Order: sequence, then structure tokens, then C-alpha cells
Amino acid sequence: MALTGLRKTVNFMNSIVGVSVLTLPYCFKQCGLVLGTLLLIFWSWLTYESSMMVVNTALKTSKKTYCGLAQLSFGKIGKLTSEICILGFMMGVCTAFHVVMGDLAVHLLQGLIGEEVTQNQRVLLIFAIGWLVVLPLSLTLTSDSILLSTTAVVGFTCFMVVTLFHCCHRLLSSGQEVQVRFWISDGLLECLPIYGTAFSCHPQLLPVVCVKGLDVSEQHTTHAIKHAFAATLVFYTLVGSCGYVCFMDAVKGNILSNLPSSAMMEGVHVVLLISVVMSIPSIIQPCRQAIGTLLFEQQVNGTFSVKGDMSLCQHIATTSILLFLTMTAGILVQDVETVLGVVGTTTGAIICYIFPSLMQSKLRKGTVSGKIVLTVGISLLITPVYANIARVSKEGIKLEPMRKVLSLFELKATTQPTLWTENTVRILMNEQTPNTALNEEKGTEYSTSDAGLHDDTHQKRTPQRNQSEINASSENTLGPYPTPLRFLLKTPRNMSSFT
Repeated sequence: MALTGLRKTVNFMNSIVGVSVLTLPYCFKQCGLVLGTLLLIFWSWLTYESSMMVVNTALKTSKKTYCGLAQLSFGKIGKLTSEICILGFMMGVCTAFHVVMGDLAVHLLQGLIGEEVTQNQRVLLIFAIGWLVVLPLSLTLTSDSILLSTTAVVGFTCFMVVTLFHCCHRLLSSGQEVQVRFWISDGLLECLPIYGTAFSCHPQLLPVVCVKGLDVSEQHTTHAIKHAFAATLVFYTLVGSCGYVCFMDAVKGNILSNLPSSAMMEGVHVVLLISVVMSIPSIIQPCRQAIGTLLFEQQVNGTFSVKGDMSLCQHIATTSILLFLTMTAGILVQDVETVLGVVGTTTGAIICYIFPSLMQSKLRKGTVSGKIVLTVGISLLITPVYANIARVSKEGIKLEPMRKVLSLFELKATTQPTLWTENTVRILMNEQTPNTALNEEKGTEYSTSDAGLHDDTHQKRTPQRNQSEINASSENTLGPYPTPLRFLLKTPRNMSSFT
């Protein structure tokens, strides 16, 4: 029984741990050490709760697949939505794995040939590994394979140990003062989608839980999932915090870019490449299952099969197409954090947080944790909109015409005289457009005295008298010059922004 529990824990860990770990030091840099750790703890608890909603609801309703639960809860529309979202989410995650796989392969090839690897060579590497290694594994192995899970988990563990060793050695040998920030709220919106996908494993849970049928112990399954989430939390926290403390503000979106070249690091790259390759089949299976329920498979005894009942030709064709699409996306998009951010705020939010809470409230009963999960899922969906608004505000995109008009009324009069060129006065008096004025040479300078300015500008306004007569009533009310212009001509404020 202990061996079975350990096997399930390892399988669940393989479903949870992914390439998100490579972006966590960057997230710690954006959010700070304390806030980053708190976010990891919160998202691990939240994802655990939503995962248990899926597992417990499946065991109570005797459904073996996520799509079967969605169909039971919301009918055909729910089933179709879940299939599309699972495809989008898992293919996005698989794309991120291909990006990392390409980076690791390029790094190793550069070390072998001693020269820069071109983009065409990178494309050939990704397709060669995909067709020769990943495709055979995806056709034969499933997410419950203990060989696949153990190899992937051991590889990621080796990466963690070596990264921690390098960070500690760098800190002790450099002798520099460690200057880390503990709480940064500015980068929160950017990192929320990455945190949201870091622990996401919902489409892969039921194939592991129900691989031998529904006659499983709910208590043992709960313990296995809880231990897997706890171990993953420790793993993520160590890598994220140590990576940030070691490289501080120099840390990049992929921590592998910061690690130096050495014999030990080359070995880590090899082990990590093997782990990434061994993890891809467990990602392909939910995608293949979603396509099977969407196009080919029919329910048997009220539920879909776990592995997907496809013919051999359909099985090979579906797996090959999925691999080709994700490899192509991994070639075109070479940013891990970008891929995870996109899927985290779209299909990931629906599959991992919104649907589990709704299915539990529909098929069982609503809980407080279910409401929290639903609220967070909806918040993830609107995060990109709010992030764009915040970015616009931060960059200071201005409404120049309106702000110029308003600023004229806010200027205060001072006694210090200011000299203005002829072009400046003509622009302020609406006599000439700024583009035309910039093309002319500088004219004579005008004093700020009302009398002198009135005499000179009166002569300049003679050719435009027909246009000014249209606004005669307003000029009679305001006098020779508008009140804001009087303030403007008496203030030492630099008006270069207007010209």
C-alpha cells in the first residue's frame, strides 16, 4: 500500500512540475522575496482545492474524464467548451516545453561544435528530437507510467540541487552584499498568470486516478495529491528564492540563461533535457483524449474511457498532428513566460479554476473554498485587461490637446518677465500651426508687457482678420488676449512642449 501511494505521489508530481519552475526566479524579481513566496503558498493551496473538487466529483459521479464531468454538469455545450479549453491549455503548456527543449538542445550543441547555432539549426534540432524521441514515447507511454514519471521527477530534482549549490557557491565566493527586495506590487499583474499555471494539472489528474477504474480509495488519493503539492511547493520555493537571491535584478525570464557554462552545468542541461522530453507524453495524452471525445469516441456505460478509444491510425495521426503544431509554436514563440502568461489567463483559468468550482456546486454542493476558487478564476480572465490599463497609466499615454487646454487655466501668474519668440506667440494666438512654425526661422522676441505685445501681435493678425471676425463676440468678452494667455506670457514656464 505504501509503494502504491508513493507511485501515485510521483505520478502526481510529474503532472504538476513543469517548465514554470524556470520562470519563478523572474517572478520573485518582479514581486519580491516575501510576496513571491506568499503567492506560491496561496496558489498551491488554491490549485490543490480545485484539483480535489475535480477528483472528488469524478469519484462521486463515476466519471473517468474531465469532459465527461463537464457534459454531466452543463450538457453538450459544457463538454465542447471543456474540450476546446483542454486542447488550448495543454497545447500551450506543451509549446512551453518545446521552447525549453529547444533552448537546452541549442546550448548543448553549441558546447559540442564550439560555435553559434543558427535559427535553422535550432528548428532542425526541435523537429529531430520531436519526431525521433518524443513521438515514439507519446505513442507508447501514458501519464501513469512510473518510468516516465520517475525519470522526469528525478531530472527536475537534480536541476534543483545543482541550482541551489551554484547559487550558494556564488553568494559565498563573491563577497558582495545581497540586496534583495521583499515586496514589489508593480510586477504582480505580470506574474499572476505564471503562478496560476505553476501548479495546474487538472486535465492530467483523472487519467492517473482512474487508470485502473473508479475503485480507488478517496483517502489514499487525497493523501497522494496533498503530498505531491507539498513537495512541489518546497521545490518551487527553493528554486525561485535562491535563483532571485543569487542573480537579483539580473535574473532573466528563463533561469537557464543566467547559469554559467561548466562541466557540472552541462550535465544538468542533459538531465533536464531528458526530463522535459519524458514529461511531454503526459501532456499529449489529455490533448489526445479531448480530440477523441470530440471527434471519435462515444460513451460506454455512461462515461468516456480514460485512454481514449481510437484506432491505431487515428492514434498515430492525432499524436503526430499535436506534436507538429506544438513544435511549430515553440519555434515561433521563444519566450516561456509569454506562453505561460497567455494560457494562464485564458484556457487555464477556465479549466483549472472556473469549471471545477462550478461542477462541484452543480453536482455536489457549494463550499466557501469553491467560491474563492471561482472568484480567482474570473479574476485571472480579466487580468490582461486590467494589466493593459495599468500599463497605459504607467507609461503616461497623454491626451495632449485636452491637457494643454486644462493646463492653461492652472498656470499661476508670476512677476518674472519671460521673452517669447514670434513663432511661439503666433502658435499661442492660433495664427499658425506648429508644423509651419517649426519650419520658419526664429522671429523677433516679444516682451511680456501688454502694450508692446498688443501692438506687435496686432500687426501680425492683420492678414487673418476675416477669420478672427468669426469669433468677435468672444474676443470682445475676453479683451485683446485671453486670460490664460496673459498668465502664460507672465510665467517663466518652459513652453517647449507646446511647440
